[in-house]
Amino acid sequence: PTTDIANDLIEIALNSKNNGVSEIFVGGVPIRADTSLEKRRFQLNETLMGLCNFHGFTFIDHSKITTNDLLDGVHLNRDGARILADDYLDALRTTFNGIQDVRTGYAR
Repeated sequence: PTTDIANDLIEIALNSKNNGVSEIFVGGVPIRADTSLEKRRFQLNETLMGLCNFHGFTFIDHSKITTNDLLDGVHLNRDGARILADDYLDALRTTFNGIQDVRTGYAR
């Protein structure tokens, strides 16, 4: 069940925090072409988001990724990878206030 998956991921995050990691980021599961998985993916991401909020972790939503950003229905193509990276960079910038953009060399 999705709750078990979410709890396992949060347990890993809690172990990291207990071992001195100061900021925890948890990425949501991006869309898949198989629409039969969409309900479970949505439930997993909602559960993860709630657990992240409860424990003070940053949940990274990848909802900007669409099926057009997938190579084979599962794996990201170049555009999907760029969107995923931007999602993480945005979360890092928000948390650490203006880290340098690795592509341009300028702070954003």
